[in-house]
Formats: sequence, structure tokens, C-alpha cells
Amino acid sequence: MRLVHGVGGARGGAPAPPAGPPRRLEAPLTLGEGWKLAAIDAAIPGARPLAWVDDVHDEREAAWAALREGPTLLVTTDPAVGLTTEHVERLEAWANGGI
Repeated sequence: MRLVHGVGGARGGAPAPPAGPPRRLEAPLTLGEGWKLAAIDAAIPGARPLAWVDDVHDEREAAWAALREGPTLLVTTDPAVGLTTEHVERLEAWANGGI
């Protein structure tokens, strides 16, 4: 959690809490319909730095990340392995203005 809360400050913004699912859904959603993207887009303004770690990123998330105003990093993990040292090093480098 230290990294999650420290990224915003390291990249020049105030740290933001992790985004969760939307509080109220207009209609039932199924996996693959982008509910995470909608929740994150609503919770984190476009100019704020955002590192999103997930085991599922597709072309929709990549296109969205490329168009965001603020620095955005997508880190895709393998669900059978989880977060690795390499992922953490990449996140730390990005948070410190690297990649």
C-alpha cells in the first residue's frame, strides 16, 4: 500500500486512494464490459498520475491510457503469479519519473 499511496506525490500530485468498483450500477455488468475502466476513469481525474495494476488489460484500456492527460502506467500481471519484483521495480521507476 505504501507504493499506491506514494505514487501521486512522487509524480507531482496528491496521493489518491485505490479506486474501487462503482457504488451504483445503472445495469448489471458482466466481466469484460469495462466496469473497472469506468470506475477508475470516474475516480481519478485525467490529469492525475495513475498506475493501474491488474491481471486483465486489453486494447480498450491501452487506448484510454494513451489518451489520458496525466502520466499513466498499465502493469499487467499474471494471475497465477501475482505481483513480481519486476513489477514493483517498474512501478517505482515510473513513480520516480523514470519510464
